[in-house]
Amino acid sequence: MTDNVKIIRDLFDAFGSRHVLAAGHDEVMATGAWTGVARPTGKSFASDWGMVFGLREGQVTSFRVVEDTARLAAAFRR
Repeated sequence: MTDNVKIIRDLFDAFGSRHVLAAGHDEVMATGAWTGVARPTGKSFASDWGMVFGLREGQVTSFRVVEDTARLAAAFRR
């Protein structure tokens, strides 16, 4: 398991994609949502997200994420 996947699994209670779209031969775009609880505060959060994955030879080489960072920040704020 890659470090990034482990971080996502540890941070989010639910993580799922809604749509996955080809964006050319070397990129894939996905949309979805995640929920979780900020361990330091015990506050829950939920956010929609969008990701663009860069691909090379069938492997993910990069990704960019757009999410509602204000919701996550509020959950982690004491």
